[in-house]
Parts: sequence; structure tokens; C-alpha cells
Amino acid sequence: MSFLVARMEKMKSQNLGGIQKHNQREFDTFSNKEIDTERSYMNFDLVNQSEINYRDRIMDIIQEQKTDKRAIRKDAVLVNEWIITSDQKFFEDMNLKEIENFFETAADFFKKRYGKQNLAYGQVHLDESTPHMHLGVVPMKDGKLQAKNVFNRKELFEIQEKLPEHLKENGFNLERGIPNKERKNLTVPEFKEMKSKLTEMTQIEKSTLESIKVLEKEKNFLERQINESKDYLKEEHPQPNVKKFTLKSTGEDIYGLSKVDFLQLDAIRKTSNQVISENERLENENKSLKDNEKHLKAHIDVLEETQGEISTILKTAQNHASKFSEGILERSITYAKQFSKNKSPEIEKEKEKILENINESPNGLADYENWKKKNAEFQKRKRNLQI
Repeated sequence: MSFLVARMEKMKSQNLGGIQKHNQREFDTFSNKEIDTERSYMNFDLVNQSEINYRDRIMDIIQEQKTDKRAIRKDAVLVNEWIITSDQKFFEDMNLKEIENFFETAADFFKKRYGKQNLAYGQVHLDESTPHMHLGVVPMKDGKLQAKNVFNRKELFEIQEKLPEHLKENGFNLERGIPNKERKNLTVPEFKEMKSKLTEMTQIEKSTLESIKVLEKEKNFLERQINESKDYLKEEHPQPNVKKFTLKSTGEDIYGLSKVDFLQLDAIRKTSNQVISENERLENENKSLKDNEKHLKAHIDVLEETQGEISTILKTAQNHASKFSEGILERSITYAKQFSKNKSPEIEKEKEKILENINESPNGLADYENWKKKNAEFQKRKRNLQI
């Protein structure tokens, strides 16, 4: 259930400029961070067709009805501004026409009670987090400006009682706030701060409810899984029938199983032991494979670097061999080796092994081409291994 918020603020002469700029959005920048200027075009005034000068409009209302010639006191209350609103939940399912109808209904209550001629403005703001109306009522009565008499304590109480009833009669389901004679009256900034906190709490409540729904779904899913697991265990592994016995000789209680239950538990024990042993074997095998993989990778790194240096040596030897007669490749290789030295004994050992095979070969460069072909196959296998 949503509650009606009807809050009154007394406005004197020095307050009119500020409240006009705020209500009609005449500032270039706003201290109120809730104002969304991109939606300010949606705001409207239920009393005036266009923007007005608050001081001129209020003074016109006073002068048109004033019967005495006494000057108005500088500290007199010229207009009583009512802020009419509710919580976000009340407005969330309303369209713009319904929102406008709500504020028109509230303004009609004040028109009938204080006279249409005394309503200076009825500015509705839709560019803040919660729709609300600033309704300016000039407190004229019997030809006099008398705010204390028009809005005395009894009258304020009557408004809090009668306005919710009026709105209910017109289809708006709102309750009045909780009566409390000792509650603190809030200023407009205090009210806006309270409204901001209320909005924040409403959002937190909404987020919490959504989280609860998600948790409920997860809870139901887990409960189904638990029940399915229980049913499976009952079918596949029924609980053993444990019986209690009391020894006559000592009076001691002991527990026993039937032979069938004992054999079933023993079979489970043996199966568990086999699973544990197999798991240990697989862990050891996995560790061994990882060690082999490390050694193989190290060997691949050596071969890869050896391949690069051998390729350089043989290309150099091939260039030199082309300058001499056929059959002196081995001398060219010996010459080229002088330009390629590696500090790694493993790489040097691999190089010597490959070059020795080439030197001893009667085919010379043909073996080199064959070596290049085998090396390409080796590189392909290496890439597959890394994948």
C-alpha cells in the first residue's frame, strides 16, 4: 500500500525568485542531481498555460481581493506551497495521462477548499525520480492575506485526513501518512533528501527481491538434485540393516549386521580399494608423462637450434663447393664450420653427428637435400606434438 505525501512550505517575498527558477527550470545548472534535464520538456503547469513571474502573479491575486489599504508586511507569507506526491511504486504502472489525472484531482481538492482564484501555480515535475507537484496557494480569506488563519493546525490536520479520501473517491488507492503530533516538520531540502533515500531504499528492496527469487530457484534446483541423489542411493546402495544386541554376560550393547549386508559392504570396500589403487596408478603415470614431456621439449629445443646452425653451415659450404670441382664438399663444410661455433656441448655434438654423416656420404649435396626433407618432416611432427 502506498501513502500520500502532502507537505507544505511557507514562502515569503525573498523566497519567490528561487522557487520560480526551480519550478520552471530557469537555472542553467541544478544542484539537485535527481533532475534529468533531457526529460524537463515533460513538465507542465496545471494552473498556467505558460511560464509566469511568480511575484507578479501572486501580488495580482492579493491585490484583486485585498479590501484594506494597509501595506503588506515584508515578512508576510505570500504563498503556501504544497508538494504533492507518493512513492515510486504508486506511479510505476501509470501512463502520462493517468499521472496528469492524479495531480489534477489533487489540485481540484485545493480549488474547492480555498478557491480557484487563489491557486497561483501547479507545476508538475516529471524529470525527477518520482513525479510530484508544487502547488502554490495564496492564503487569502475575507479580503485579507492571513496564512496563520487559513492554514492553522486544525486545517493542516483536516487536509491530511480529507485529501487521501478525496483521491480514493476518484480511484486512487492511497493511504494517509501515520499521524504524529510530535513529528518534525521538514524543509524542502530535507524532504528531497528523505525522498532520495526512500527511492534508494525502494531500489535496494527491488534488487533484494530479485536476488531472493534467483536464490529460491537455485535452492529448488539443489533440493531436486539432493532428492534425486537420495533416491539413487536408496536404489543402488540400500542402507544396511544394523541390529542392536546386548551381551547377557556383561550387559554391553553391540551392533551387528546380517551376512548379506556384511558381504555387500565388504564388496563396496574392495571396489573402493581398487578405485583408490587405480587412481594412484593413473596419478603416477600422469606424473611420468609430464616428466617425459619436459625432457622431450628440452631435446626438441636442442635439435631446433642445431638445425638452424647446420642449415647455415651447409648453405655456406654449398656456396664454396660451387667454386671448386665436384667431390670437395667435405672441405667446404670444414671451412664453413669455422664461422659457426656454439657454446652448448649438446648442440655441437648434434652438429658433428650430422656433418660426419654428410662428409662420409659419396653423394655430398644430394644427402644435404635429403636431410632438408627429413628436417621438414621433423618440424611438422614437432608442431603436431605442441598442439
